[in-house]
Amino acid sequence: MKKYNYYAFEYLSEALIRNPRMGEAKTYDEYEVGETVVIEKEGRGIFLGRIIGKALNEDVEGYNIVQKVDVSAYFDAIEREKKREELMGLMEEKFREIDKLKKFEYYATLDKEFGELYEEFKNI
Repeated sequence: MKKYNYYAFEYLSEALIRNPRMGEAKTYDEYEVGETVVIEKEGRGIFLGRIIGKALNEDVEGYNIVQKVDVSAYFDAIEREKKREELMGLMEEKFREIDKLKKFEYYATLDKEFGELYEEFKNI
């Protein structure tokens, strides 16, 4: 007779927040920490969870791991979007800096007094 394996998991719907809910589930299969799995709550449907380790006890009732699923594309998209937002912020900051300097250069060509101030500023 096959023996159950018991795993601790975090609810994937909350995995991106600071303190996600956690639970324990059983299965006949072997899983690695970090793998995403479909978990069935008996009589209540299914949801996604991420394996966070072995369960501390074997008193797991009502939660069964159905199978592993690959959601790496989803998390890759989230990471790409975070990186895009970070880069956008850096580009906007640099743009404002360059825009300001270019405006000074332009106005220095229009007004002699401003041009002298700008040249003095550049030489400091």
